[in-house]
Order: sequence, then structure tokens, then C-alpha cells
Amino acid sequence: MKQINWGMLGFGQAGENFYNLFKSNKKSKLRSVASISKLDYLKKKNFRKSLIYNNYIDLLSSSDLDIIYISLVNSEHEKYIKECTVHSKDILVEKPSCLDRNEFEKISKIIKQKNLYFRESILYLSHPIINKIVNILKYNEIGEINQINAEYGFNFAKKKLFFFGRKKKLRQNIFNENLGGGAINNFGHYPLSAFYLFSNLKSFKNIDEIKVNGKIGKTSVDEFAQINIKLNDCVNLNARVSIKQNLKNKVEIIGNKGSIIIPDIWTPPRNFKIYLKNEKQNKEFFFNEDRSLWEFEIENIENEIINNKSYKTESNIQSSLIYLKISEEWKKRLNI
Repeated sequence: MKQINWGMLGFGQAGENFYNLFKSNKKSKLRSVASISKLDYLKKKNFRKSLIYNNYIDLLSSSDLDIIYISLVNSEHEKYIKECTVHSKDILVEKPSCLDRNEFEKISKIIKQKNLYFRESILYLSHPIINKIVNILKYNEIGEINQINAEYGFNFAKKKLFFFGRKKKLRQNIFNENLGGGAINNFGHYPLSAFYLFSNLKSFKNIDEIKVNGKIGKTSVDEFAQINIKLNDCVNLNARVSIKQNLKNKVEIIGNKGSIIIPDIWTPPRNFKIYLKNEKQNKEFFFNEDRSLWEFEIENIENEIINNKSYKTESNIQSSLIYLKISEEWKKRLNI
């Protein structure tokens, strides 16, 4: 089997977590890293003899790379997805894939024409717990779904964030309008992906009504945002995201026969459980996972690329276009 060779653009908190995956990975190798702000740090550490670049285009021009992980600020995603297509590189990009849906639609056509692999990095979707939830829904344990509630939020201004790190630069980016900051851009794709996956909703064409509210902060980004999507089949989708409040970070799926509650779904802990309540029982499902979300995601990507770029996840081009469509409507109605 051919080894998958990776290049990485940017070396922020997410990039450093991603890098640590390759300590023992045999199917993939991180061959090259490009960073401007962390160049001296990378050279000093000599990160496992990866090639270090101070120019993103120089890395993309390398002929020995198969796939690029774009770990840059949100405002740079569009530019470097385009550059990946120019250099015929497969793509893993942090969410949101792009800040402009129309531009991403144009890029997506090139990705398809060149038969390039594309995935938006929404880590929790690769966790084994997702298959368990899908199976519970498949076997009609809670009946027909009539409501999904999802929320994700931290107080980036104050809270010590173990998953994201406590980087001053990260906090600055989150609150910077020009860099694609704000709650919807940074967290909105999480609840939207849950709606897409758990409600079997493969498009948002059957929307009956949308209501939003939120709070715009001093830096002109949305610090809190809420959306209610009412579908014409009487399913209600409710999302709350925040970069200034500590929310419960959970998903609740409510059917006419019961409900499923998934706490800490976006960043599942090692010891993890979900709650099923229906007419017959109240049941808890326990899970213990030693592996990280990053490991699960890379494993899925490896399998998909090896299997001729077949998509078995909910983070492909189609879903990314849907998330961008709803995100733009959400922001438009909040006058962002």
C-alpha cells in the first residue's frame, strides 16, 4: 500500500495537535510544514525531520505530497484551497471551509473536475460514538424525530481551554472580524453538521421558517448566535453558539417516542456515555476510547483515499456547501 504523504500549512494550536498524530502512524507521513510565525520554533525543534518552509506556495509546489492540511486562519482558507487545486493536491481544511459560499461553489467544481479528495475537518464526526447514535435512530428507538437541539460555546476571553490551548493569538483571531472570527464562523458548523447527520437532512430545501438572534461585540463579530430552523415536515432544529459564554456543548435529539442526549459530543472525553430515554427504558451507553479525535479523523481519511476517494463521512463538498448556505443566512439576518 502506498504511503500517504502530507503537507501542512500553518502551525497554530490545531496544527500542533495534528502534527503529534504522526509519531507512530505508518500509513501516513507528515513530510512538510509551512509556517511564517512559527518558522524559528519549527527549525529549532527540528520536528521529526519534516521539511520546513517559510512560504506556503513553495510547499504546495512539492511533487512528493499527496494531501495538504490547511490549518490557517479562517480568512485564508479560500485562497489556499484554490492553490491546492492549482497544484492538484488533495485537501483537508479546518472549518469553515470558506467564508463565501459562492466562491466555494466555484472551487468545488474544480475539485470535482480534478477528482481531488476534499474534507472539512469537523473532528467529532469521525468518533465511533457517531455510528452508535445513527444505529439507535435507524432502529427507531425514539420514533420520528421532531426536534434537535445543539449548542457549542466557550468564553474565550477568560476560560482556560485545555482542548484549544490557552494561546493569546488564538483568542485574538476568534474576535477578529477580518480574520473570520465570531461564533458562527468558528462553531456554527458543529450543530449544522449534527442537523445534517442525525435528521437525515440531505438538503435544507424544505425550510419553512428561520429565526435568529444574537449579540455583536465590540470587535464587530458575533459573540453569541442562535438559530431556529423550522422544516415543513414539522421538525425544529435549534442551535446556540458562543465565544463569550460557556454553553453545555451537547446535542439532544427528541422523537415522538423518546430522546437521546449526547453530552460533550464535540470533544468526547476518554470515558464517555450517551443517554437514551423512551417509552420502555432509560438507558446509558458507556464508551472508553484511548485514541484521540485526530487519530480517528486521519484513519478515516486514509481509508477514503485508499478506496478511490469514496466519501463515507458527512464532511464532504456537498455538506460544506449546505453549512455555508445556512451560516450565510444566519449571519445575514444578524446583520454581520
